Amino acid sequence: MKVYDKVLAGVECFQLQSGFDKNCDMNFEITVGLPPSYASQEGKTYPVMIVLDGGVAFSTAFDSFRAQSGTGSAEEVIVVGVDTPPEEGNAMRGLKRLRYLTPGCPHNGPNIQPILKMYKEAIDQLGWGFDDIFGGADSFLTFIEKSLIPALSDRYSINQEDIGLFGHSAAAAFAVYALLENSPVFSRYAIGTFGTEWWDDIDAAEKTFIENRQSKTDVAVKKVYHAVGGAELEEPAFAGAGIGLPMVDRLRDLDLPGIHISTQVFDGEDHASVIPHVIATGIRKLYGTGLGFAEGLNARMDNAEEASL
Repeated sequence: MKVYDKVLAGVECFQLQSGFDKNCDMNFEITVGLPPSYASQEGKTYPVMIVLDGGVAFSTAFDSFRAQSGTGSAEEVIVVGVDTPPEEGNAMRGLKRLRYLTPGCPHNGPNIQPILKMYKEAIDQLGWGFDDIFGGADSFLTFIEKSLIPALSDRYSINQEDIGLFGHSAAAAFAVYALLENSPVFSRYAIGTFGTEWWDDIDAAEKTFIENRQSKTDVAVKKVYHAVGGAELEEPAFAGAGIGLPMVDRLRDLDLPGIHISTQVFDGEDHASVIPHVIATGIRKLYGTGLGFAEGLNARMDNAEEASL
């Protein structure tokens, strides 16, 4: 029996250094998954979905897109995973992601203090300042806009007007931050569970977002899918930290101009097990073609070169 490493076809990686300020001065590993038709469709540009915490979520997103686009039920998309390099280790990765994904330092909110205590002990061991570990979301958003998107555009045939974003947990907080900041970068959002107590001024950001949307008629169209696990709603570590589902439901119910929001609860799923559900269903909700299984397969088979998974 021969044992060997399996390399995903159509996937390549490169590293990109950020350096906008101390909150986002780090090296990122970028993993790019190309759709099956990419090599044969010269001149075609593809939508992009940026998958945060790529070390955990990229493979799920890439496989889900290939499966759904392979049956014609979803668009073909270039999937881009973003994470710190794996050689830095999971502990350092966990601390760094708090630095570049969070909108601010969550001093308030008693329900989140047990979680913060755990992080603070690790931060103290490294000799870092507690405030310095949070609040890099603005810098990271600049990195995506000014460094990542140009780098992708230079190498791949991307549609810069059609870029999506997936994030869960702290990465979901970043996705909501980008949405409420009216980022011109993203037009589609697949957002997993996030806690409102990780973000001191989220109420003010929500209010400003609503006012801006209601006062303008030429707002950019956004599609948002947000989902959480049913078990999370009863888990003290998450329910007590202000799960953001009610906030997203409020935005949905306002029927704001140019923004289309759907939400979902996956019964019985917890903070980890809900991730593939958010990704797979988010793809269907945000990138679905509306074709049934047989109809989609027939559409794919019209071009035999693109038809295989």
